[in-house]
Amino acid sequence: MKKLVFNGCSFMAGDELLWKQFHKEHNKQLLPWHDKTVMSMDDIDFRNKYIEYRKQFNLPAVVSKKLMCHHTDLSRDGKSNDTIAIETLAYINSIDKEERKNHHVIVGWTSLARIIKYSKINKHFIDLTGGHYHLSDSDPAKNALKNHIKTRILDGDDEDFILDYLKNIMLLEDYLISNNISYTFYRAVDDGLYEFKNIGPFNSHIFTTVKLKVEDCTNHNNWYKFDEQNTTPINGLGWNMIFHNKPHMCISPTNGHPGLSAIYDFSEKLTKFIKVQDIL
Repeated sequence: MKKLVFNGCSFMAGDELLWKQFHKEHNKQLLPWHDKTVMSMDDIDFRNKYIEYRKQFNLPAVVSKKLMCHHTDLSRDGKSNDTIAIETLAYINSIDKEERKNHHVIVGWTSLARIIKYSKINKHFIDLTGGHYHLSDSDPAKNALKNHIKTRILDGDDEDFILDYLKNIMLLEDYLISNNISYTFYRAVDDGLYEFKNIGPFNSHIFTTVKLKVEDCTNHNNWYKFDEQNTTPINGLGWNMIFHNKPHMCISPTNGHPGLSAIYDFSEKLTKFIKVQDIL
C-alpha cells in the first residue's frame, strides 16, 4: 500500500473548518479567524493547536481514511503554487530513493496570483498575495515587502501568472515521473482564468511567434476533472467554482472555503478517481 503525500493551500488544509467547534471544546471565547493583527502568545499557541486539530477532518484526512493509507499533509493556508511545487519536491527528495516510488502525491493547485519571495527579516521564503498589500499583518516580513507585492502581483499580467503556473506544474510533474512516483493533480482554485490555450510569444531573434501550447504541458490523465467535457483540466474549472454558489457546502455565509459537506462530497469523487487509476 502506497503512502499518500498531500500539498495545497487552505482549500486542502482546512482554513476555518472547525474553528468554532475548537473554541467550544476548549471553553474559549471566539477569536476572529481573519484578524491576526494583534495576537498574544497564547492566541498564537491556540491557533497552532487548532491547525493540528483540523488535520483530523480536512480533505487529506478524509481521503486517506477512505483509501486506508498512511499520509503526510504538507498543505497550509495561503500557499502559492511556487511553494507547493518546491516543498513537495523537497519532501520527496528527503526520502530514500528506493522508497520514493512507494508514494502517491496529490496536489491541489491554488490561485495563480500568489508568489514566494525571500525575506531578509524571516530568513526564509514566504508566500505573498495581493491582500498583504492592503491589509496590516502581524508578520513584519510581509509588511516590508509591500512594494514587491505591488510590482509582482497587483501590477502583474495574467500571462505572467499563467507562465509561473505552468512552470511549477512541469517542474513537479517531471520530477515525479523521473522518480517513478504516481500522482494526482487538480485545480483547487481557478481564479476565473479558464481555457487559456497558449502562452507567448517569447522574445527571440529566431522564433518571434513561438508559443507554449498549454495542453501539451502535462499528462491530463493524471488530473481530476471537475468538468468532464473539458479534456484539458490544467486550464479548466477549479473546486472553488463547484460549490461557490452553494452556501450550505461552505464553512459559513462569510467564508467560501469548503465545509465538511463539500469535503465529503469531493473526497468520494477523488477517492474513486485514484482507485480507477489503479495505482495503490
